[in-house]
Amino acid sequence: LDPVEDVSYSYIDSAVDCNWNGFYDPESDIVSYEVQSFVSGVPSRPRAVGLVTQSTDTSISLRHGDHVRSVVTAINGADRRSSVATNSYIIDKSPPDLMSIKFEGSRSGIPFFQADVNMIVATWAYSDPESGIMSYKVAIHELHHGSNHPIYPKQGDWADFPKQGKDGSVNRLVVSNLSLRGGAEYVVKVTATNHAKLSVIHTSAPVTVDNTPPSVAWIVVGNLDGSDEDVDDMGRIVHSDLDGMQVSWFGSDPESGIDTYLVAIGTSVRGTDTSGGWRDVGSQTSTYVGGLTLSLTDHSSGSPVYYVTVKARNRAGLVSQDVISKAVFVVKADVPGVVLDGADTTDATFQGQAVTVTAQFTSFSSERCGGIATHEWAIGTEALQDDLQPFTSVGIVVRQDGSGFSQMPFQLQNGQTIYSTIKATTGCGNELISSSSGVTPDITAPEIQFTQFSSLDADNVSSISSLYVYSVGSVGVAWQGEDEESGVSVYRWSSSSVPAGFDTGTIVATTNTRTSFDEVLQQSEGIPSFFWAEAENAVGYKQSDTSVGLVVDSSPPLTGRLRCPADIADSTSELRCCWEDVTDSESGLLQFRCTMTSSDGVLVSAATSMQDKYTSCCLLPLIKNNLLNGSYLVTLEVVNGIQLSSFVYATVAVDTSPPTAGKVRHLSDEYHLLVDGNDTVKGAVQCQAAETNLHVLWDPFVDMESPMARYEVAVGEYPGSSSLRSFESVGLANSKRIDYLQLQHGVTAYVSVRGFNKAGLSAISVSSGVVINSKTRLSVRDGLLEDIDFQPSASVISASWVHDSACPVANLSWGIYEIDGTVIQPLTRLPNDASSAIAERVSLSSGNRYYVIVRLKNALGQITIGRSNGVTVDIEPPVPGEVLDGPDAGVDLNYQASVTTLSASWRGFGRAG
Repeated sequence: LDPVEDVSYSYIDSAVDCNWNGFYDPESDIVSYEVQSFVSGVPSRPRAVGLVTQSTDTSISLRHGDHVRSVVTAINGADRRSSVATNSYIIDKSPPDLMSIKFEGSRSGIPFFQADVNMIVATWAYSDPESGIMSYKVAIHELHHGSNHPIYPKQGDWADFPKQGKDGSVNRLVVSNLSLRGGAEYVVKVTATNHAKLSVIHTSAPVTVDNTPPSVAWIVVGNLDGSDEDVDDMGRIVHSDLDGMQVSWFGSDPESGIDTYLVAIGTSVRGTDTSGGWRDVGSQTSTYVGGLTLSLTDHSSGSPVYYVTVKARNRAGLVSQDVISKAVFVVKADVPGVVLDGADTTDATFQGQAVTVTAQFTSFSSERCGGIATHEWAIGTEALQDDLQPFTSVGIVVRQDGSGFSQMPFQLQNGQTIYSTIKATTGCGNELISSSSGVTPDITAPEIQFTQFSSLDADNVSSISSLYVYSVGSVGVAWQGEDEESGVSVYRWSSSSVPAGFDTGTIVATTNTRTSFDEVLQQSEGIPSFFWAEAENAVGYKQSDTSVGLVVDSSPPLTGRLRCPADIADSTSELRCCWEDVTDSESGLLQFRCTMTSSDGVLVSAATSMQDKYTSCCLLPLIKNNLLNGSYLVTLEVVNGIQLSSFVYATVAVDTSPPTAGKVRHLSDEYHLLVDGNDTVKGAVQCQAAETNLHVLWDPFVDMESPMARYEVAVGEYPGSSSLRSFESVGLANSKRIDYLQLQHGVTAYVSVRGFNKAGLSAISVSSGVVINSKTRLSVRDGLLEDIDFQPSASVISASWVHDSACPVANLSWGIYEIDGTVIQPLTRLPNDASSAIAERVSLSSGNRYYVIVRLKNALGQITIGRSNGVTVDIEPPVPGEVLDGPDAGVDLNYQASVTTLSASWRGFGRAG
């Protein structure tokens, strides 16, 4: 609302302010004003404000970046209007952005120090992309012992600072004629104000005033740990490294600390000519100053002499005073000798024995200490170690020139590397130690084996006794040698007509492990040649190997005969064929391949087998019921050791139908065979008496495709069964007596005949059965229902009987006889199946006894006669007897005590007298 200043930016976001003047109307005067605000082009409702010349509209809420303008309308007494608009301003609600504020020379995150106590130089940079930087104010504060007070400006809290350059440019403040205190910290504060009149204050990281230089307390030459220097009797440092110096020192700065150390070496005090100037080594307190070219100090002239100078610079940039070392004399360094393993002047890597350790050494020397005082040696499993033999002077010999050797009996392990270490003590007591490169005992010969011999590889090159080839020139030979300790140094090879021999007169030395057999001896066909190879290790131990015999074979195997079944069935699952007289005298038989093909050349089956001493047959797998009637060709391919083949053939006929079975009959002892094709067989039976044998005859089985091969016979208790005798072959016979059976009376035995054709197909025919009837038992009873002893009739007599004949009854008759032999009725024929008979109108006498005879004849002709025990004719009634009460015979009771039991006896019943 400043009536003079027209703003372009504002940070106020809660109201729109404007003021105006200069409106007038000479005729009717100004009677009122209206104000309307526009925010980013959006108008508000006009407001009447009367005759005031300023307006604040608080009904509007502004946002960062909005453009705001106002329109003022003046109204005169005649209600005429005149409007004027402001040139607008922008809302800027963000203060300036700090880009950097620091003391000149400082780095972010690192404490900053300065030595100047009169001046402070600081820089800063801000940016404000909205309204821009309008002005800066600065102040410098001192921080000391917990107090914080301004030292600039001397009057007031802030000093105006004119903006330098555009936004983002670095502004530089230089304040001089100050009185800064050592150890105190100082900060610069900057207030930045943008054109929207928003301000922000930032404070720099402090600068610490350090106006005292660092100090270096001491310097040591010759080591890195600050230990005592190596000096001579005159206090001069003795140095022997011509390429550099080890230097250590100690410095301090309690205020700002050491920033870096500077080191120089020269041939005069504070000289830098040797090191090529000062070398900045950072804050470390020791270093190796390398890359030098030092000269030995001449003892007579005492030059050159070297000096080391060290100085420190603290973080405030102040440098300490120079600290200078003692004079450094450069002398020849102590020289440790070189240790060689073995007894020769050359260094041995391996040795062929494990009972002695020997080492050679060249001169150890110490010019500055008057030479070597003593020598000792040790043995260890590592360089410079003495774990096997501690340092000792035993076994060491030193020659006049300072060189020497050491030797000691010592039991070593094969393959274990051991190191000899020589320790020479100088006249100053310094120890010079050197170790050998190590020697490994190797007391075993190398291993060698053939890895390839023609077609044989490492897995089977030693598994056979001979190798056969068609031509020697095509054979390659390879071998492999191994020595875990000293390695194989050379191979030798030769050839011979005998194992391990050298009759070719040539032994070839080589480092190769392969050659061709066309370089060696070629024997005649069938005569073996042998290859010999030897490996020698680094200590001279040797091992050799001889190959299998190599035999030239250019002819195929000799073939003999192949035998297969002439006929097979289509149900056959495999076909077995065998051969004989198949040989190969040179390379031997390697493999057999059998194939079966149909007449039109279609492959039916194939099988391959490797040769061994038991192989003389092959099995060809077949698919059941997949073959057709006809002839098939079986081919045997015989392969020898060099893959040459010969062939043998056989034919096989396939039969798909079984034979037609003939009829089987049981025979008695007398029979006739078929005559002129008519069945005139006599003696066929239904039953038999023999229990230990059966006799059968059958018609020959018929097969139109393949002839019969054999018959088999079995016996069982039911048709087709073999429960009484299993099938047994009877060859091509068509009858068989089967002995040693155990047949039971009443059993029906069935004989099964099974006939096989030469294809293996079979048919079975079963007999109608024969009943075993070894003996017939016949039991005759008087009477029909049960056996009687008396009968009241003198004109009728009856009888009944049972028998166990398993064979059919052929004739049955009965007769009646009186006990004295008088024939009442002679034997009379009855039906064969009768089991009782009654004779009527016979004349019997009362009191006489009669019996019955039954005669039975079965189909075997066996006759069995049975007789009853007789029946007496009694036509008189019996005499009545006497019944007595009581349990005792002959005693009749009238009374008894028991009420639960009643007893009686009787006597006198029957015929009188």
